[in-house]
Amino acid sequence: MSASREKKQRRESLASGLSEREIRQLAESKKTQRKMRFYTGTLIGVIVVFLLLIGWNSNILQKHATAVRIGDESFMAADVQYYFNTTYNQIQSNYGEYFSYIVNPEKSLKSQPYSETQSWYDFILEQALKNMQETIVLAKEAEKAGFSLSQEGLDDIESIRTDIDKLCNAYGITREAYYKSHGKTMTEEIFFRHITYSHLADEYLQHLKSQMVYSDEELNAYYQENPNALDKVDYRYYFFSGTADEGGDDTQAKASALAAASDMVARLKNGEDFTALTQEYAPEDSKDSYADASLTTASGYNHSYISSYVSAEAADWLFDSRTAGDAAFFETEYGYYVLLFQNRFLDTYNTVNVRHVLIQPEVSEGADEPTEEQKADAKNKAEELYNIWKTGGATEAYFAELAQANSADAGSKDKGGLYERVYKGQMVTAFNDWCFDPSRKAGDSGIVETDYGYHILYFVGEDIPYWKLLAQNLMMTEAYDDWYKEASAKYEMGEPGFGLRFVTA
Repeated sequence: MSASREKKQRRESLASGLSEREIRQLAESKKTQRKMRFYTGTLIGVIVVFLLLIGWNSNILQKHATAVRIGDESFMAADVQYYFNTTYNQIQSNYGEYFSYIVNPEKSLKSQPYSETQSWYDFILEQALKNMQETIVLAKEAEKAGFSLSQEGLDDIESIRTDIDKLCNAYGITREAYYKSHGKTMTEEIFFRHITYSHLADEYLQHLKSQMVYSDEELNAYYQENPNALDKVDYRYYFFSGTADEGGDDTQAKASALAAASDMVARLKNGEDFTALTQEYAPEDSKDSYADASLTTASGYNHSYISSYVSAEAADWLFDSRTAGDAAFFETEYGYYVLLFQNRFLDTYNTVNVRHVLIQPEVSEGADEPTEEQKADAKNKAEELYNIWKTGGATEAYFAELAQANSADAGSKDKGGLYERVYKGQMVTAFNDWCFDPSRKAGDSGIVETDYGYHILYFVGEDIPYWKLLAQNLMMTEAYDDWYKEASAKYEMGEPGFGLRFVTA
């Protein structure tokens, strides 16, 4: 180091109040500090990762991370999981035996497309969150209104708890294991909190609907304002596919379908027979089946149904000022529908009230269907019970008692087997046909067999016309939608939280 440079450094050192030795010590100290910061940072990182692993394995994050906020309340993954599971089960029930053809239970729901933009997991989660929000809104509003669960509701919740205990005992599992089977962080407390919310929401909804009573004048006025919502139509239909066979040209197939549909409509307008034309246009391997006119006849469909399954344009056309024999064709994504208008009407038949006692055959463990002997035993039991009723006075009150004590139908048992305002097609075929036999009168009784078992039936009598039942339901729906829109504004759903990723399929 030159003399001048050393002089300068000493001058700067003196200015800073440090000696040369102290400067060297400081430099060494800074190097040590840098090393310490590096090692300390690395150690902290290791500790954080370690703690995160402990937290993950103990489900701390899953338990406490917010999944969604509804109003001013936070809900975790387990809360949402309850509604995800119930929504999945409801969808599965709606599809019935066909669900397994749509959703592969061996594969993740996240890997199975529901639509172009959603997986089945996405769709079910979306519906679950809507169901959850509505349940919370109804339950919280019920609490604010001082509305509490009925004793029947409380008893039902307790029976669920008892059934779970029985199941755990039967299979030798703990209650904790049972609840974890519904989600890693599910607990008995969370499970029953939402079962209670669901029961309270259902009862409060029924309470709200019970206050929605409409006079004949109001029902008639609603019909005058909304005829398309209540009227129905009968029509004939035939579909020309615009999708080519494998390896074919879809554009050419669509053009051919359009030409055929246009030709068929022109021939219908010239008075040719619809059934004969469908046989002519049908593929060679299915021409014979089209001899049955019922295959191409749609009876009693409303505007909403046709909009969903054909097109809104077709529904508007059918419900316009049509006359019998009018024909037209309508484009859909996959081809063209040819429609022939037949009739427009209002369903004025009377709904009915009926009581029943359902006797179901026993089914052996591991079997899917009862044996003939088990069916015979159920039939004998139904006949014996029917004879007991007839010899015991054959009154409606006594029938209700027997239903409460013996019926396997949980939906009506507690109401003495009563179904009110039953409409055509609501019940299974044999049950329906017995109820709507033109000769049926109040006090009639009998036994019918269905896939469910043997039904002992008691005809209470007729009720309001079907169209009025439809009008009431539509008016109730509109009134409830208005109520819910206002109520739910106080329980807005926030943006999804980190915890939502822990909701499993």
